[in-house]
Amino acid sequence: MKKLIKSFSFIILLLFLMIGCNSNSYEKTIKKELARGIKIDSMPFGLKLGNSKKDFYDRCWELNKSGVITQGPGNEYARHYMEPKEEKGKRIDMLFFGIFDKYDKMTGMKMEFSYTGWSPWAKDYKAEILKEAVEDTLLKWFPGNDFKDVDLGIDDVFASYKIEANLKFKLFKIDDRQIGVRIEQIKP
Repeated sequence: MKKLIKSFSFIILLLFLMIGCNSNSYEKTIKKELARGIKIDSMPFGLKLGNSKKDFYDRCWELNKSGVITQGPGNEYARHYMEPKEEKGKRIDMLFFGIFDKYDKMTGMKMEFSYTGWSPWAKDYKAEILKEAVEDTLLKWFPGNDFKDVDLGIDDVFASYKIEANLKFKLFKIDDRQIGVRIEQIKP
């Protein structure tokens, strides 16, 4: 089942890229943002783009020792619990891990978000409701441009993107419970 979800997420991401990358608005936004000459390398939790994989693990170890994060499922992610002020009592499970190039330098982050109180019958904990909280969190971490929705032409599946300076953000529905986010450097 986990492989099926990951495969579905990958297909959605590819569709998102195909649709987004063919959009004139998307391309114009990238050119405009790169022309600003601003470089963002700071990621959440004091992580930095360009750091080595060892630096990433060392920082995660520090965060773990201080109780900010724990080990995520399958030893594939770090886990952090958030409780947005706007949604008292609705705790969000955030899983994250670095994206690394062939030289083991961090070039981005992948994240998955879900409400800890999710169940199939809990309508206020579905991914569609979570989308707004995740976008708000990302906009607090990376202020500036808003997210833009992408029409994938698939019922009950959503995706959006944000371009900020040298970074592109992709947000997409994984399933009724989870939202995936990828933050990556834009290659000039």
